[in-house]
This record gives sequence, C-alpha cells and structure tokens, in this order.
Amino acid sequence: MYKKVTMYYFTGTGNSYRFASWMGETASARGIISDVIPIENARPAEESGTHVSVTPTRVGTRIIAYWPGAVINYAYFLLSVYLTYSLFNRLVRFKWINKLFTYTTLTHYYRRYTEPGTRLKHLGKD
Repeated sequence: MYKKVTMYYFTGTGNSYRFASWMGETASARGIISDVIPIENARPAEESGTHVSVTPTRVGTRIIAYWPGAVINYAYFLLSVYLTYSLFNRLVRFKWINKLFTYTTLTHYYRRYTEPGTRLKHLGKD
C-alpha cells in the first residue's frame, strides 16, 4: 500500500484540478498522505521518497497530442462523406438500383413533411 500520493495537474478549465482534488480527498480518506500540486509548481528533482505521481509530461502530452488526431479524424470523416455521397450519386443513375432504393426506403412507413396548402402542381411554378 502506498503511503504518499503526489498528483500534478494542469488545467485550463478547472476540470483537471477538480479531478486531482477529488483523488486527493479520496486518498486522504483512506489514510494516504496526498499532495495536489499545479504543474507550474512541480519540482520533481527536489522531491524524494516513494510517490505515485501523474507526471507533468503525461498531462501535457495528453493535451498536445489530442488535436492532431482530432483534425485527422475530421478530415477522414469529410472524405468518407464525400466518397459515400459520390458513390451513392453514381449508383442512383442506374435505373434498377434507383428502383431498389425507392422500394426499400423507410419513408413508406412515415409521412414526409409538406407545407400546408402546397400541392405537387405548385412546385414547378415560379
């Protein structure tokens, strides 16, 4: 069992601080000495003893490494939507595939919204 826990946190919104404080309170309730230290006050070279710590590198790397992956995922999503739409658009040009999509659509089971008073003959007029 650990006797002391030191948690370093970096926060921009306060969420990491709340989590580190909660972990510190939980450790204290179980009889473990706990320190919650902001990352800018960390002095790992000056500390000694056996600690369990969330290192500054891990916290910082988590934030820095997140956004490139998010940008790549978003670009992949946009590319997937474009390619799927292009494929669907080309498939609908075949008469038998168009009929297949028409007969298997779920719009037969629910009504589409139409503006009250609008009829099919009104849609073609300017």
